[in-house]
Formats: sequence, structure tokens, C-alpha cells
Amino acid sequence: MFINPKLKLEKLTDTGVRAYLSAAHLDVDKKRLSVTNGNILAVIPVDLSEGDTSGPVTTEVIKAARATRSERVEITCNGGLGVDGKTFERPDLGKFPDIDRVIPDGEPEFSVGLNARLLFELAEALTVSNKANPPIVKLDFYDLTGKGAIRVTAGKNPDAIGVLMPCRL
Repeated sequence: MFINPKLKLEKLTDTGVRAYLSAAHLDVDKKRLSVTNGNILAVIPVDLSEGDTSGPVTTEVIKAARATRSERVEITCNGGLGVDGKTFERPDLGKFPDIDRVIPDGEPEFSVGLNARLLFELAEALTVSNKANPPIVKLDFYDLTGKGAIRVTAGKNPDAIGVLMPCRL
């Protein structure tokens, strides 16, 4: 398969007790690479290489692809994994979750573009957080034809208020 190695897919893996979430998953039939930690999910369309088979794509091989510093990298995904002349074991991690069950389909009620970095910075400004206690905020949407601002409140301190402006998509 071919991917953009600048995508930081390994940030979404789960290094805990669920081995099947410790790596991304290539689905050859649907031509996509999926990664989840059980709370968040990313699904990336990919171009397949001849001989690719469905299965795990480890964090190690994704990082090796990034080390090539290329815009588009081929990762061979058959009995093993390979990138840039290096080979990696392709472990049997068990059954990857049925992600189609959780991906919303149909027409959305409405869509809003947000700068994720600004939202994260605002969340950190409104909450006291650390790795064990991440910043959790609530987004309140009002008449988007008016001010268009989104009110952001801290989950544990609803009196702490922030405002985030939507972005054009």
C-alpha cells in the first residue's frame, strides 16, 4: 500500500491490554487503513500494492516509513511488512473491530470547521490536565448565521468559558 508517512497514525494506537488495537489495520477489500484506540478512529484511503493482504500494520513500520522523509511511501503488506528495503514481522493481533458499526453515515445535521490545535490550546487553558486526566470540554453551537462563535466550556468547571471561531472548509 502507499501512504503519506507524515500522517501520525501511531498516535491513535492503544498500547494497553487490547493487542488488536496496538497497530493500524489494512483492509484490502475497502482499500483503507484504519487505526483506533477505542475512543477515537481514523480511516485513511490507500492505494494498494500488488500482493497486499489485509491485516495489522505496526507502529514500527509506520515510523520507518516516516523516516524515509518522502511524500508517498510504499509499505508492503503481505506475509510480513516492509518499507524502504527493511522487513518487519506482521504479528497476529486478533480480530480488528468492526469499525463500520461506529462510523456515522447519511447526511449530517450540520458541519463546522474547527482548528483542532486552537481547540486543544483552549481546552488546556480552561482545564487543569495531565496524561491521566485529559482536558475535556463541551462545545455549544448557537445560530451559526449570526456571530458564528462556538462556546467552549470546561467539563469539570462549567464557569470557565472560551470562544472558538469556526473555520472555512
